[in-house]
Amino acid sequence: MRLVLLFFLFVFGSQLKASDKVDFVKDVQPILKQNCYKCHYDKKKKGDFSFLTRESVLKGGETAKDKAVIPGNSKESVMIKLILSKDDTEYMPPKGPRLTEAEVEILKKWIDQNVPMEETSDKAEPKKEKAK
Repeated sequence: MRLVLLFFLFVFGSQLKASDKVDFVKDVQPILKQNCYKCHYDKKKKGDFSFLTRESVLKGGETAKDKAVIPGNSKESVMIKLILSKDDTEYMPPKGPRLTEAEVEILKKWIDQNVPMEETSDKAEPKKEKAK
């Protein structure tokens, strides 16, 4: 009985459901901070891609025709394709451990939910876009 309870707590308690909204600061930002910011943040923009603002994320990088992030469409977003790539010469992140299945699912949901990004209190974190 105890094992069954632990199993259900593990499976259902630690993962977002498909319908759950992701919280950028709580769910997405820690993944990006740990795996992506060292190469794609603020002044460091490898491949001309940065997670500094929502605008910079949507702009993409060097190959503008292949958008890194397509709001509402994680399957066609280059970012997800690179994270899941089996090609040892072209995947993200290029150094360190691969993202976990749970982390990839959070990033997919973030993209599928139209890439919400909120302003944070830390000045070294993504900035909120000003209304135009």
